Amino acid sequence: RLEALGSFLGSRYGSDSKYGPIDNYIIGNEVNATEWNYLPKSQYNITAFTAEYEKAFRLLYNGIKSENGSANVYISLDQEWLSNGDRRHFGVKEFLDNFNTIATSQGNYDWAVNDHPYNFPLYCPTVWAQLNQGSKVTHSQNSPYVTMQNIDVLTDYLCQPALLSPTGQVRSVLISEVAYTSIGGAESQQAASMVYAYRQCELNQYIDGFIYGRQLDHPTEIAQSRMADGLFTSPDGFTTGSPKIACSWFQQMDGPNAAAVRAQAASVIGVSDLDSLMSPR
Repeated sequence: RLEALGSFLGSRYGSDSKYGPIDNYIIGNEVNATEWNYLPKSQYNITAFTAEYEKAFRLLYNGIKSENGSANVYISLDQEWLSNGDRRHFGVKEFLDNFNTIATSQGNYDWAVNDHPYNFPLYCPTVWAQLNQGSKVTHSQNSPYVTMQNIDVLTDYLCQPALLSPTGQVRSVLISEVAYTSIGGAESQQAASMVYAYRQCELNQYIDGFIYGRQLDHPTEIAQSRMADGLFTSPDGFTTGSPKIACSWFQQMDGPNAAAVRAQAASVIGVSDLDSLMSPR
């Protein structure tokens, strides 16, 4: 049934579809975390946990690709690069290793990687200066977290020969969910963090897309995580309120005014050149 579902989607939304094409599919959400994968970590070791997901992923992948050979099909991971002992999470690094081992043993294929590299902690508005970053966010493969400050940790890891695609290419990386809070009068910091994150993607040849996480603030996220991360304020998460600074910068950061927006972001951060903070790959 999963394979049939994938085949149906690949056919209905193919390149010549009257419904409009879909060429990028993300299977699940942050599947190394049990609250989104729905497999209790207490009952599965990392190998069994990953094998269940890989089985479902491969079925959907085969179905989609049977109808749309150019589609990208992504696994979805969060920012917890190393396992921190939390009963709800396996680390991204060990999940990737196990997924690749299982996939290769059963016939390698062109799976891709989707990541959500939020700040640590989530409510920190400044991607360039995160709380506890000295020990939690580093450019080492032993970094506990991967954020947009050190996204090179993920792409460097994927450059290993053992993790390349069947054609010898580094697998596509899609940043499909990342956002920054504006709580506490941090609108300019939120906007600068967003521009910083987008510029990191522009300068990393292995990242093929950047999607900012939320258009509107949502009261539940504000209450639970202190994350007012929308481009607009909103009283209820559905009604559009006032645009924030980030809204204007979002509209301009990849257009003719991109250099000016980067200069504004650099000014907020306190550097003369935003690119001096980047990790090009």
